[in-house]
Amino acid sequence: MQEEEIVFQLLEQDRKARIERIVEERKITTEDCLVLGILRIHREVGGLHGDIASLRGEIERIHKRIDE
Repeated sequence: MQEEEIVFQLLEQDRKARIERIVEERKITTEDCLVLGILRIHREVGGLHGDIASLRGEIERIHKRIDE
């Protein structure tokens, strides 16, 4: 478990360093980063809605099979 935590921490540090480098090189503001992050989260949430709809359909199919 400790190895997984170490890997996660290293990946997080690397991600932060890459973001800082992009901000520095491209002169992206903190506000720009926040907006981009919000857009990414919005896109991911949209994908979750599709996953949930798919799961509901699967549950309905299972209920029908149980009823039969």
